[in-house]
Amino acid sequence: MAGVGITIDDRQVRKLLTLAPKKIQAAKMEILHRGSIMTVAEMRIKAPVFDGELRRNIRSKAQGMDTMTVFSDSKHAAAIEFGRKPGGKLPPFKEGTPLAKWVHTKMGADVSPYIVARSISRKGTKAQHFAKKTYDTMKPAVNNMANLVIAKTIKGL
Repeated sequence: MAGVGITIDDRQVRKLLTLAPKKIQAAKMEILHRGSIMTVAEMRIKAPVFDGELRRNIRSKAQGMDTMTVFSDSKHAAAIEFGRKPGGKLPPFKEGTPLAKWVHTKMGADVSPYIVARSISRKGTKAQHFAKKTYDTMKPAVNNMANLVIAKTIKGL
């Protein structure tokens, strides 16, 4: 039979469909890993420093296959991030607590941590919002990095 014909070979399409999920999964893991490293670094910069405990306790943790959480598990991280409302309970002030260390260093060994804790209880403290500031700074940076990784992945398919 004479004539003109076109042969469509779907091997490349089948190969692409086989490779794509693996490459997409690898890209997702790269985005999560790089994004968490970038965010941890920025949060350590934005965290207020007294003795470095808050900064040392900033880390990331995988939450399932699709989420990384950046956090500080320092005991006083929440009080620093959100502040304390006036009229609340006394913050921990016994020797060895972050407040007692801060009082002795900033105000002198003769100042009682209890007096400062009582003042904090009555007046409250101002929120520092170091985690929120980190989020606001890093959201566009991580999105930009993710777009670059996605573009590279698509180009490689």
